[in-house]
Order: sequence, then C-alpha cells, then structure tokens
Amino acid sequence: MEKSLRVRFLDHKQKKSNKWTLYTYEWDRIFSGFRHLPVNIFEIGIQNGGSLEIWAKYFSNAKRIVGCDIDEKCKDLVFNDPRITVFIGDANSNDMHKRIIECSPIFDIIIDDGSHRSGDVIQSFGRYFQHLQYEGIYVIEDIHSGYWQDFEDSLFDPRSSIAFLKSITDLRNHEHWRNNQSRADFPSEFGKEYNVIFSEADLCDIHSIEFLNSLSILTKCKPDRNVLGKRIVVGQDENVTRELELVNGSSIHDMNFQINEDSDLNIWNLIRKAQYIEQENDNLRREIVEKDQEHELKQKRLREVNSQLEKIVESTNKEIAEYHNSISWKTTKPFRWVEKKLRKKNV
Repeated sequence: MEKSLRVRFLDHKQKKSNKWTLYTYEWDRIFSGFRHLPVNIFEIGIQNGGSLEIWAKYFSNAKRIVGCDIDEKCKDLVFNDPRITVFIGDANSNDMHKRIIECSPIFDIIIDDGSHRSGDVIQSFGRYFQHLQYEGIYVIEDIHSGYWQDFEDSLFDPRSSIAFLKSITDLRNHEHWRNNQSRADFPSEFGKEYNVIFSEADLCDIHSIEFLNSLSILTKCKPDRNVLGKRIVVGQDENVTRELELVNGSSIHDMNFQINEDSDLNIWNLIRKAQYIEQENDNLRREIVEKDQEHELKQKRLREVNSQLEKIVESTNKEIAEYHNSISWKTTKPFRWVEKKLRKKNV
C-alpha cells in the first residue's frame, strides 16, 4: 500500500520542512491525481529544502522539481535527486522569471510558499499562472498573513492578497455580469498597485478557486471548460413545471435579466471618492486657516491702530489738563469771562 503524502511528511528524516497540520490532511486530496504522472513542479520559498525532498518521494515520476528562494543561505543546499533544481533570488524579478522558465517552460503544480506579502503573492500569480499547464493547480499557502499588519495587510484592506483572491470568484462568473467590463480591467487596480499585468486570456483560463483555512487552490482549464454551457433537460415526467423541454439547449444569455448599475459601490471608486472628499476637506481647511490668518492680521492691525489712537487721545488729554492747570490759563480767566459776556451782549 502506498504511503499517503501526510505519512511521507511525518516520516521524513532529511532536510527540515514545516507545514500546518491542516495542509498535511488536505495534500492527498489536492495532489493525488498527479501522483504517478510525469509532472513538473515549482515551489516559491523552499527554506531548508525539505519540502522539495518530500515532493520528490511522493511524485515518483516527476520530471522536474524546481524551487526558488531569496535567501542566499539556500545556495548551500545539496540534493541527491537530480530532478531537483534550486534558484536563488527573487522569483518576481524579470531575470529570475526568465531563468525559471528556461528551466521548465510549463508546470503542472505551482506552490507559493514565499514571503506571503500581498504584493509578492499577487505578482507571482500574475507572472506564473500563465506557465501553469491546463488541468494544473496553483496553491497559495499561508494566506492568513493577508490579515496581519506585520505583512502590511489587514482584514479590510482592499489591496490585500485575500481581497485579490476573493475577486477571482467574481472573475469566474464574468459571463453573468452583463456590464461590458472586461476581465482584465476588473483586477487592474491590483495591477497598478503592484505593477502586474493581467491578460484576458490568462483570466479566462481560471477554472476554479477554493478556500481552506490559510490555503487557496486554483485550477486551470481551457476556456470552453470554464463557461456555464447549455442547459440540459432529461427525464420524462413533469408534474411540477410546464414545458421545461422548451429551455433544453438554451444558454444563460438567452435569459433576459436586468442588472443594477452599481459601479459606484466598487471599493476602488469608494476609495477614490473618499480621497476626493478628503482632498476637498483639506482645501477647505487650508482656506479656513488662510482666512483665519488674514483675519488675525487685520485684527492685529486694528489693535495697533486703536493703541496708537489711545496714545494720541491720552497725550492730547494730558496736554489739555496741563494747559488748564497752567498759570497763563488761570491768569487770563477773567478776560475770557468778560469776552464771553460782551459776545452775549452784542448778540
């Protein structure tokens, strides 16, 4: 009886490898269909190299097992199995991408166990899914990091790898959108954020996406396998419905349904609106500050003028008081009284 992949992992004695328990239980379901085939395997992130040895034992007929790691220490890893090839460098660099594809232009299994940062995960998918064989599988491990700040992610971050993978469920159902938006345009914001180009052809090849705890598994099929296809009616007795045979062979596009124009609810549109509102608020706050500063300058000038007037009035009153108290003013007082009387008399 053949050993399961979980048993092979637990029995492994050579280079160290570490995986979560759930993965070891799911591996046989995920990989058993490839077990005896002449597959090419690519793993991003190999650490001590133990997983490559385990894949070599489990996939006994594998043609090539390629690993890539950015850690320079991996240069010292030595493997006895000639099918194993290791590249040292950034799998998302153009040079490393070229070297890996020259080694094996196509892969049946791709496993992303690299940095787990959203940018790297999304870039790797954009680069290597196109090199996945039809009927192949693309496994992304440890997607729980898409919730952690230490990996520059969070639960509601629309730029996270989790958000990107969730969007693929919508891409899979593209034929039902009926809003004339292309597949390639849908993830374009991720492309802008992480400098990735998603082609319509590659996105048409996505057959399925599955989520487990910390795992995401994508499969690839030819485009004609990925559409809903025709409706098939079988059987003879029809006690509940009427004339169901009329829809036999019909397409989903034969059904006339309206859609809501809800592009304004697109998270990226909402972000742009929020950014616009924030910018407008910043402009308004700046105007208020400028007006406040202008008002303060006017108030300051007004206070200076008032202060100057007060000094003039004070000085004038002082001069008047001094004059009234002067000897000349007191000496001439009788003459002023006579002058006043004479003025009244002449009137």
